[in-house]
Amino acid sequence: MTLSIRHKLVIAFSLLALGVTLIAFLAMLLIFRAGFLQYLNDIRYQSLQSFGQTIAENIKLEQQWQSLKNNRKIWLRLLQEHRQNDRDTLLSSARTNPSQNNAQDDGVSSTFSTFSPPKLSSQAFKAGDFSRPFKPASRRYPYVLLDTDKDIIYGRITSVSGLLLVDVVVDNRLRGYVGINKLSDINKLSDINNRADQVFVSKQTKYFIGIAIVACILAVIVAFFIARWMTSPIQRLVLAMNRLMVRDYDHHVDYKANDEIGSLVQSFNQLSQSLADHQQSQQRWIADISHELRTPLSTLKAELEAMQDGVRKLSMERINSLHDDVLRLQRLVDDLHELTLSDSGALNYQFASVSIRNVLTSVFEHHQIDLKAHALKYSIENLSGDNFLDEDDITVYADTDRLYQLFENLLQNSMRYTDNGGEIRVKIGASSSDAVIIAWHDSSPGVSSASLQQLFNRLYREEKSRNRDKGGSGLGLSICKAIVEAHSGNISAEHSALGGLKITIFLSKAKI
Repeated sequence: MTLSIRHKLVIAFSLLALGVTLIAFLAMLLIFRAGFLQYLNDIRYQSLQSFGQTIAENIKLEQQWQSLKNNRKIWLRLLQEHRQNDRDTLLSSARTNPSQNNAQDDGVSSTFSTFSPPKLSSQAFKAGDFSRPFKPASRRYPYVLLDTDKDIIYGRITSVSGLLLVDVVVDNRLRGYVGINKLSDINKLSDINNRADQVFVSKQTKYFIGIAIVACILAVIVAFFIARWMTSPIQRLVLAMNRLMVRDYDHHVDYKANDEIGSLVQSFNQLSQSLADHQQSQQRWIADISHELRTPLSTLKAELEAMQDGVRKLSMERINSLHDDVLRLQRLVDDLHELTLSDSGALNYQFASVSIRNVLTSVFEHHQIDLKAHALKYSIENLSGDNFLDEDDITVYADTDRLYQLFENLLQNSMRYTDNGGEIRVKIGASSSDAVIIAWHDSSPGVSSASLQQLFNRLYREEKSRNRDKGGSGLGLSICKAIVEAHSGNISAEHSALGGLKITIFLSKAKI
């Protein structure tokens, strides 16, 4: 089964959120347990200090220390007294603040207040001299007694390194140590003797697990809505593309955001607009071609029918007129064919180093008769200025035939639309940035400012001075633009200082 991008985003976000939640849960649990373990060990150490103080207060002489070492009952009595003192302290605290005491017996809080440790009479250190029975010492904390060499006197332990130790000082001399096992693993609840502490650890662990589960559920829900929010413009984009496939170019996606999806939507809207413009251009192109072809064909048809009906006599003048119409029609078809080849990339270009001045000279010399017929003067000059190199022979990397066709079309355009007795001036120059500039000027009449940007559109003509009556098909400058763009150049039109039109061409001297 193929997953949609929304489902993939939900899965990805959910896994990410679950991973972060799991890491946070484990980190919080470890920190809590480490901190609580340290807290329990601090409580044990406080109790150990209290017990050490009890021993120090009751055993002040050397013989008393020796009696403690030799008589286990004294050790057990001290443990019992210490336990009783812990309980009395807790009960006193509970009477002061009953709301803080909800444990019974072994389920009490491990909080110790300052108290006066019980004292045993000196007779109590005599062997067997215990007047009151005692219960076994509390097993709440496994206290041990060690000598100065840390050898065990009382208690059962496996390793001395895991003990919390307090010094036992008698007669201002270190006589031994009293110790207690240090908790090292809070996961073993059996090691925590206080039932309240066990319940606290268990409840906190359950709370952490519950919080983690709720966080995971919320993360999945949030991931779903985030994925839905992110994929909503993509779904709208898919629907718009489906409409684009059936040539509905008027549908745009409304999504404004400065992100990748916003850029994608903007590109799609631009593509849709470009296709709409292209469709309109194609429709106009077909309509214009039909109109351009219909005019000479209608003329030919009318002339031939008139001759067939005997309205007009067949003569060389009529034949020449029909021949001119055929030639005009042939030029139009040839131009259309060339533009079609240019659009499809089927035109072949053979690039080589070409001298601009030589090509221009060849074009003007080839049309000397036409120039004299129109009484047009021409000149080829170099552009001057600080931005141009002082070079007489400027070369470009171009196709010689296409470059010749470019200049010939410009010359035909100037001869067709420039008044007799006018002037054509061509200026060429090479800049330091490895670019070649060709500025083509002709004299009046000029074109309107509104028409300057449309001169390179196919079949476009200036309605007044530049029209069909002078033989133009409206495709010459379009072909010029196609040739320049094929050379990775740029062509533009503006008003000329001579009163006519200025065509500026930028080409590159380097290889394309």
